Amino acid sequence: MLSEIGTPEQWQQRATAVINEAIPTAQKTVEEAVSTMNRNAKTSLEALQKAIATGQNESITDVQERTRELWESSLTAVRENTQAMFAANRRIVESWIELAEKGNGGAAGKGE
Repeated sequence: MLSEIGTPEQWQQRATAVINEAIPTAQKTVEEAVSTMNRNAKTSLEALQKAIATGQNESITDVQERTRELWESSLTAVRENTQAMFAANRRIVESWIELAEKGNGGAAGKGE
């Protein structure tokens, strides 16, 4: 069993290669998540500005329409953030599975 691991040098080389491959994937995931959150924060602030920019001569219908737009844009931002976080977490899990398989010489998940 221990002979399957290889020498410490082989294990170190394999671990270094796996880590070097994982870092760019993690960086990309974080960058995408930050970009999505920044984009949605900007959209949310714009919607909020529209909603509170009321004039004194506005009708009830206009106020109701602004409120509806605020809710729609807020819910859209929440949905997009949720989808982005789900996708990022999926990529992270897939990356860890790949790392485990490479670290084990492809034996991970084979029930050995």
